[in-house]
Amino acid sequence: TALAKAYGWKAWAELNRPSYLKPKMPDPIGIRDALAWLVSGPLRLSPAQLRDVMAERPKAFLSDPATAYAAALEVAPEPFAGPAKFK
Repeated sequence: TALAKAYGWKAWAELNRPSYLKPKMPDPIGIRDALAWLVSGPLRLSPAQLRDVMAERPKAFLSDPATAYAAALEVAPEPFAGPAKFK
């Protein structure tokens, strides 16, 4: 369901697969890499945390989270500077 939500498949199916909607197909390697980064990168999400973020904002966490994290870290205020404090 996270992939359906992230890539618009649910609406496409609910509307009886209209031709004007073109659901996107995700890159399986990109998804695998994103999930690996989320659990082993600086965020080190637990299975429960990963399940929660996928339920809330799957597209945000499946679309190159490493780049988004680096950009957010770059503009983080002083108290949150550094990966240890920015989780």
